[in-house]
Amino acid sequence: MIDAPNRIAELRKARRLTQDDLASRLGVHRVTIAKLERGKIDLTLNWMTKIAQALGDIAPQDLISSQAGESILIVGAVQAGHWAEHAYTDENDEPNFITMPVLNELLGVPKRASRVVGNSMNELYPDGSIVVWLPFLNHPEPLKPGRRYIVERTRAGAYEVTLKEFRVDQTGREWLVPRTTDPAEQTPLQVYADDGETIRVVGRVIWASRIEEP
Repeated sequence: MIDAPNRIAELRKARRLTQDDLASRLGVHRVTIAKLERGKIDLTLNWMTKIAQALGDIAPQDLISSQAGESILIVGAVQAGHWAEHAYTDENDEPNFITMPVLNELLGVPKRASRVVGNSMNELYPDGSIVVWLPFLNHPEPLKPGRRYIVERTRAGAYEVTLKEFRVDQTGREWLVPRTTDPAEQTPLQVYADDGETIRVVGRVIWASRIEEP
C-alpha cells in the first residue's frame, strides 16, 4: 500500500476525463474510481500501474506525489539538424522516463519528452539532450518569439519533425531559426512559405536536461 496523497483526480481532470471515462478504461465501476481518488481504497502498486497506463504517458509514481519532481515519458527522438522522421519509441520497448522539476502552473497537463539528435540547436540543446514539451493538441497557445518549438513538416507525402526557435523579423514574417555554432545548420525556415510543403508547430519546449558538450 502507498500511504501518501494521490493525484488521480488532478491528472484525470487535466486530461478532460470523467470518473466514468477512467472507469471504462480500467474495466471497473465509477464508484471504484471515486473511492480510489478519496483514499477509501488502498492505492497499491498494482492499481498505480493500471491507472498510469489508463491515463497515458505518466509514471506510476506520478500518482502519489509531485514534490520530488514530475516523471515524463520519453517518446522518441527529435531532429535538431536536417529534417527527419520522428523516431518514436517502439511500443514493445521498456518505457523510459525523465524527471523534471514541478511547474505548478502546468501540473497535471500532459507532456512529452524527446531526445535531441543533431547539432542545429547545440547552443541550447547539444546532441543527446532531452527536451520536455507541451503538445498543442492538449494545450493550445499562440507562438511567442524566443521560445523553442517542435515542428512538423509534410512534403510529397513525407512526414518529418524538427526542433527550432520561433522569431518574427522587422517585416512581420515568421521564422523557425536554428541556434547553432555549425555554419552548415544556420539556414532559417519560413513558417508560411508557399513552396509546396505544410509546416505545423505541434508543441512548445518547457524544460530540458542538457548534455554538456566536450
